Amino acid sequence: MHYWTFRLAIYQQHLEAWLNSIKQAAAGLVYLFPMALPALFLLPLLALGILADADTPTNQFGLTLWGFLLLTHSWVVLQKDGILATPNKYYDASLPVSATQRFVITLLVTLYAAHIFIAGPVLLFLIMALGNIEQLLSQPFTESLYQLFPIAAVSLLAVQVIVLALYRRYPLFSLILAPLMLMPAMSVFSTPVLVGSWTVLLITEQILPPVKLRIRWLPAGMLRLFITADIASPNKGMLRLISLLILLICAQVFMQSVAPEASNAAGYLFSFIVGILLASKLIDTLGVKAQYQHYLNTLPVSIPQQTAIAVAYSTLYCIPLLATVTWFATFHFAHWYVLAAIFTATKAGILLNRKYFLVFPCCTALGLWWVM
Repeated sequence: MHYWTFRLAIYQQHLEAWLNSIKQAAAGLVYLFPMALPALFLLPLLALGILADADTPTNQFGLTLWGFLLLTHSWVVLQKDGILATPNKYYDASLPVSATQRFVITLLVTLYAAHIFIAGPVLLFLIMALGNIEQLLSQPFTESLYQLFPIAAVSLLAVQVIVLALYRRYPLFSLILAPLMLMPAMSVFSTPVLVGSWTVLLITEQILPPVKLRIRWLPAGMLRLFITADIASPNKGMLRLISLLILLICAQVFMQSVAPEASNAAGYLFSFIVGILLASKLIDTLGVKAQYQHYLNTLPVSIPQQTAIAVAYSTLYCIPLLATVTWFATFHFAHWYVLAAIFTATKAGILLNRKYFLVFPCCTALGLWWVM
């Protein structure tokens, strides 16, 4: 019991420090993240409602499953040090605790930290199986398997993704690149084939040696500084990419499930959020510029020119992200118009008043709403 209290206290301290760092950090994504935390707890529950329905179209099932696994993996990775007691690993290893007890306590802390993503699908499976046991026993086995397979598969995949998040390298190909490339063809596969293929991909990627990319050339001047800073801290970039993917998945699933009028209005909302998310990269870039300002003052580049280069770099950085938005083919022309306006207004707000920069895109959105 004392060891459980020790591990739980480490996790709670890590969680508190993590939440405080999110609120205090100077990354633009951070301004939206605290407001989105309550929604993060609702998204898995909404996703499970779609995933548990055996009649959900394969395309919608695949997109929802992708978003659920992305959110599950990201949620555990962000709390990995607290769950495994990494900051106190040497003291933890010196304690007279058996390997079995350490494993059980780690499992309990993981359940405590990610209960929605583990207990949610498992409990839903048990409710569906035990609550309708008479109906399931009275009908053919294949029909019962058809009804229970989706939520059972989600439960197993969630456990697999959580194990990868705690003990393996990031499944970049199987969790991001492969689903992104195969997204237009998801409707071709059946649900069992989709789930089986995803499971094999997740396992195979961990068996194969990691691919290491070597950048042999970097531009000179301030661009090299910004690129090097992004390479040195990839977590912010990954958080921005995963947030964008989850947003686009939510937009795709929601806009496919409602009437055209509601779908169009939802598109405006999602384009507003995406515009702020992408433009907030400028805050990171200006932060790097401020960190090395004394060095930059020695270069034959004026401060306005430095700021212009920072704006240009943060815009170029967003081109692959904008290509991802285009690949989803969720937004119409009017939505892209709103996204571009919000993107521009957010950058202007960051340059004029970084503390209250959200006022600028909000006022722009109100103006567009009045005009449109």
